Amino acid sequence: MIILDLLDLFAYIFAYILVVPFILLNLAILVVSLFSSSISKLITTIFRIQPPKNEKKRYEILFTAIWVLVGIYALKSFKNINLFSKLFIFLTFRNGAVIFKKLIYGIHDFNLLKKTEKGKALSLVSKAVGFTILLEILFLFALALSYRIITAGVKILFGLESGRFLIYLWIVGAIFGTIFGVFMSHNNKGLLLQNEMALVLLFTGRRVLKIFAKR
Repeated sequence: MIILDLLDLFAYIFAYILVVPFILLNLAILVVSLFSSSISKLITTIFRIQPPKNEKKRYEILFTAIWVLVGIYALKSFKNINLFSKLFIFLTFRNGAVIFKKLIYGIHDFNLLKKTEKGKALSLVSKAVGFTILLEILFLFALALSYRIITAGVKILFGLESGRFLIYLWIVGAIFGTIFGVFMSHNNKGLLLQNEMALVLLFTGRRVLKIFAKR
């Protein structure tokens, strides 16, 4: 019993460590999104293509509003939990939604850029999708590590076990993200992953930027 408790404690601490880069990188994406004009110029300069504008960008606020509201609802279903557990519960629906939304976005952008025959730009889309999914899997892994502590002995709506509630919440998020991604990509001639593409470029450094810029 003591050994099991120690393993849970170590897993919980490791989950803390994993969540830090998840939060920092998501903040970086948020900051990058504030400079949309600079992102377009960066992509244009490197790949010599004018990135088409996302024609449904205004609906992204709807995606954010929904996952925030669901996250608040999920938090209200749990009582007497610590701040770290609250963070996981609040972001569970969002995690499932973002993973599948970004997958759909990646397929859309890949098919869009394939028409321009810009192989390097296609490679960047692949990296952007991989970066985003890896980031969300980081959170998912941290959630799995702290799962036992978050859900231990907790009952929520109609006596449903908290563990099942979180799983259902993630699955519903995945379904929502897929539907939203399909909606955003349908009849949309704009790039949907510009922010992630710009962040990948910034992380690759000056040397790689020069390689991309060479024709």
